Amino acid sequence: MCPSTAPPKTYLFLHCQLIKSRALGATVSELDIPTPALDKTLFSMCLRDITTQLPVPTAVAIVGIESHVCVLQTTLDLLKQGHQVYVLSDGVSSCNKEEIPVALARMRQAGAYITTSESFVTLILQTELM
Repeated sequence: MCPSTAPPKTYLFLHCQLIKSRALGATVSELDIPTPALDKTLFSMCLRDITTQLPVPTAVAIVGIESHVCVLQTTLDLLKQGHQVYVLSDGVSSCNKEEIPVALARMRQAGAYITTSESFVTLILQTELM
């Protein structure tokens, strides 16, 4: 069950990580990412450059590709560090669609909140309007 409100103060950080950007190229320009993308060296996105910016606990929304690998590892690492993790189910994918519900179930079992992007944004707006 999701908490009825997000933490009193909402911090918005946007981070992007690329796998083998030299070989696969950069992200599409339409994403307009305000911070430089980091080249991934791990499946998890919990790199020192990112985790040092997050006060514990922080509510973190996760989206990404390969829900059963990168999204899962990032979620588990953030939970282990004491963060409140929201996985946006309409913002994750996999090249093997059968992996998505299994990964979401595992993240929920570990303590993550599985929600949708609209529900998460509404939660943030509700908190900011109070």
